[in-house]
Amino acid sequence: GYGNDLLTSDPNDLSPRQIQALQKELASKIKLNRQLEMELGLRASQVEQMEDNLRLVADQSKMIGVRAMEQEQKLLEIKKALQLKTKQLSLYRGSKADQIPLNEITVLPMHLRGKFSEFL
Repeated sequence: GYGNDLLTSDPNDLSPRQIQALQKELASKIKLNRQLEMELGLRASQVEQMEDNLRLVADQSKMIGVRAMEQEQKLLEIKKALQLKTKQLSLYRGSKADQIPLNEITVLPMHLRGKFSEFL
């Protein structure tokens, strides 16, 4: 860089050579400044893009969470309904000893047993 004296002194006291040197320095600083502004603009738009993506991901995981809770609620209701059905059937059958023991699985029709067994 240039000494402060060169920047603060009266332009009339500067030699043509000093003035040229200052012009050259100024030109390169302006060029650098433009480059930095462009880079900064690019970074800013990258950051905005990342923020948008994060917002999307957050929204999606919120939705997934809500869905999971709804599914869990449905499963609980199904489980309760099955327990009720089991009680009804065992009351209806009375005490016939030769019957299959009743539980949530055996109450279900064959084709549904595999599907639900993991939840019960």
